[in-house]
Amino acid sequence: MNLKLRFWILGLALVSAVILSACGGGGGGGGGGSALNVSTLDTLKFDPATLSAPGGAPATVNVKNTGAQQHNWVLVATADADRVATEAAAKNGDATGIAGVLAGGKPVAGGASETLTVNVPAGSYTYICTIPGHYQAGMKGTYTAQ
Repeated sequence: MNLKLRFWILGLALVSAVILSACGGGGGGGGGGSALNVSTLDTLKFDPATLSAPGGAPATVNVKNTGAQQHNWVLVATADADRVATEAAAKNGDATGIAGVLAGGKPVAGGASETLTVNVPAGSYTYICTIPGHYQAGMKGTYTAQ
């Protein structure tokens, strides 16, 4: 095989590898985003307690309430978590419309699911359940936008 043909085949193989690697990985999801799954449990925990996705790009968060009681998934800057939880408790856990809520907020009935879109800059955030008493009992997690 002549030298030009070898370089052409090698170049084609490298370009193909780059294109294929750009199409895969990253946790799924369409449209260039990530898809993350989290469950709320009646043990007042999130499963998993940590999530990560690219920063500055949309990520889909699929929240499944596997418990019998209401829960929600609310993304906030860590410094806002206590205040948001307190203000939402006065609204029976509904965090929609509260300053500092970056995503989520509505209480979800036991057995129901909710799909949210998150798009935050790189950094570390906290997700909480704002149903009265749940955040205070430790129902929170860490969301890292990389």
